[in-house]
Amino acid sequence: MDNLSYCRNYLEKHDPEIYYCLAKESYDDLIIGLFQLNLELAKISQNSGENTISFLKLSWWQEVIEQCYKKDSEEKEHPTILLLKNLIKKYKIAKKDLDILVTAREFDAKNEKVSDWQEYQNYIDKYLYQIFKIICESNKISLTKKQQQSLKNLCYILKTIRVIHSLPKRNYNDHPFVTIELIEEVRNEPTIHKQEAIIAKLKQYIKDQRKGVSEFDKEQKFLRNFQNMVNYLADKTIKYSSSRSIACINPIKLKFYLWRKA
Repeated sequence: MDNLSYCRNYLEKHDPEIYYCLAKESYDDLIIGLFQLNLELAKISQNSGENTISFLKLSWWQEVIEQCYKKDSEEKEHPTILLLKNLIKKYKIAKKDLDILVTAREFDAKNEKVSDWQEYQNYIDKYLYQIFKIICESNKISLTKKQQQSLKNLCYILKTIRVIHSLPKRNYNDHPFVTIELIEEVRNEPTIHKQEAIIAKLKQYIKDQRKGVSEFDKEQKFLRNFQNMVNYLADKTIKYSSSRSIACINPIKLKFYLWRKA
């Protein structure tokens, strides 16, 4: 199996929402490679359990990216790295743009809570929005300021959906993306209702962010697909999610929905 096929299969298994919204464009390999790198970085803190180990692994990835830009670097038998090295050469990706993806994950390694919505959005800008920024710049796709903000809002919505879906698995007080600001807002709620109140406020945040999203041009197919996917997940989450019942996103239904929207 070649490196692209391996990463494609891995992405389909571990991040089906992103996988099924991929446009089969000429730069499909770039989208898969960057989101695969994102998965590698995201799972560092999830698997290590210790801040020191997480920072060491992030440093390793920084060194890997550094080596990818050197002609005489030693080849690592790692599908993500081998694919990334080819993409850097093919699309002329700037090293500083990939460094941002790595340093964004330092927040995860610190295992701290975001303080407010601004810090929450800044974090998302540095990894999820940054991936789309690299894809656009590498393919000479220009976005207007309005389109840039629409794309950011979609990224905020997707992250918030994932926060809502992860809440039943953990205490909201310990959740890194339930902001200190948000917990303070529900401070006077009875304890038994606090998580439901937090979910309600996160749903409202999704609704507010959707108001700032406009349609992308037909030429920007991969962005339109991403937008359709986020809208589908948002509709399901707003309709079904509560502290006891979280909407199950069926990849087959999502795939069918995106196929109808294409």
